[in-house]
Amino acid sequence: MKKILAIALLIACSCFLLIRETSAEEFTPAAGPDVNAPQPVSAPTPQAAGLDIAVISRSTITELTAGENLRYYRSLDDWLMRSIVTDLEDRGLRVDFAETEDSLKKKEYRHLLAYKVEDVEFGFKNPFGRHANVRVSYVFQKPDGRVLASGEYREHSNKSWKKCAISISRKVSTDVANVLSGNHPAKAGNAGTPDKTVEERLKELDSLKAKGLVTKDEYRSKREEILKDL
Repeated sequence: MKKILAIALLIACSCFLLIRETSAEEFTPAAGPDVNAPQPVSAPTPQAAGLDIAVISRSTITELTAGENLRYYRSLDDWLMRSIVTDLEDRGLRVDFAETEDSLKKKEYRHLLAYKVEDVEFGFKNPFGRHANVRVSYVFQKPDGRVLASGEYREHSNKSWKKCAISISRKVSTDVANVLSGNHPAKAGNAGTPDKTVEERLKELDSLKAKGLVTKDEYRSKREEILKDL
C-alpha cells in the first residue's frame, strides 16, 4: 500500500512540474524590437521642379479710378489675387503669385494665369452692405505664350465687393482646373482649338492685348505661331 501511495505521489509531482513548464512557455512575452537597430527611412516623394501655376494681376487700377476710392479698388485686386491662389491650392495645385513682371521672370512655372479687373462699380449702401458690380477678364496660358483658355466674368452683390471677388475667383479656378483635366470650360474660349480660323484667333489675340492680359513679347510670339498656320 505504501508503495502504491509513493508511486501516485511521484506521478502527481511530475505532472505538476510539466504543467508549470508548459505555462511558462505559453506566457513568455515576445521579444520587442531592437531600439538600437537602424530604422528604415522612406524615400521622399519626387516632385517636379517649379510651380504648377503662377498668377499675376495685370489690372491697371489707376485707369479705373482716382482719389478716395482708389484704396477700395486696390483692396479688391489684392482680395481677388488671394482668393484665386487659395482656390487653386485647395485643388492640390502648387501656386504662387508674382507682384511684378520682373518677379514673374524669376519664377519657374508650367502655366501662367493672368487676370485683369476691367470694371468696378460701387452702388448705394443698404441695410445689408453696399451694392457692387465687378467685371474681371483672364487668360490662362503656357510660358511660351500659347493661350489655353480665356474668359470674362461679371458679378453683382448687394452686400460687398468681396462676395463678387470670391465668386469670380471660384469660376476662374474651375475653368483652369477643367483645362488641366482636359475638359474645356464652357464660358472660356480656347484660343488654340482647331475649329477657329486664323483670323478669329488673331482677333482674339488682339483683344487680349488690348485688355492688357498679354505682354508685348507674348503677343509677338503668339502672333508668329498663329501665322504659321496660314
